[in-house]
Amino acid sequence: MSNRADQNVPLCGRDGEQQNKDSDLLPLSTRTNPQEAVFLSPRGPKRLIFRFGTGLLFVDPLELSRIDAERDYVRLYIGNETRLIRMTMGTIERQLSGMEFVRVHRSMIVNLAYVREVRSASSGDYQLVMSDARAVKLSRRYRDNFKKFLTSDIAV
Repeated sequence: MSNRADQNVPLCGRDGEQQNKDSDLLPLSTRTNPQEAVFLSPRGPKRLIFRFGTGLLFVDPLELSRIDAERDYVRLYIGNETRLIRMTMGTIERQLSGMEFVRVHRSMIVNLAYVREVRSASSGDYQLVMSDARAVKLSRRYRDNFKKFLTSDIAV
């Protein structure tokens, strides 16, 4: 039985020399499917590393504004571009825990740094206005989870 450590994926360090995958990346996932693996740099959450196809995608969490579900895939919104990665919302939600990401709908996770405004509707529902002016529905199921993230940031 082989695991991810047995796969020789060459990685280059800052000086351009190849490094061993085990010493360069710390896995966040216990899943054995290499396409669903997410890694963090051992220096902390400075970048997320997603495995897709035959390559790796390096993502600065500060540039990741939101994540949308598309069946068994997630679409990452990174700056002005998007990337489709084979991973479920539950998997990526667990792996982003402890960061400034919160699930606001069964099909969406947002980076709180990109939430510009919270609007309430007369029906009691809420909408989040993102920094790109897109309105995102905050579902009732995830409202309490969102409020937990806000309590430490609210200034009166």
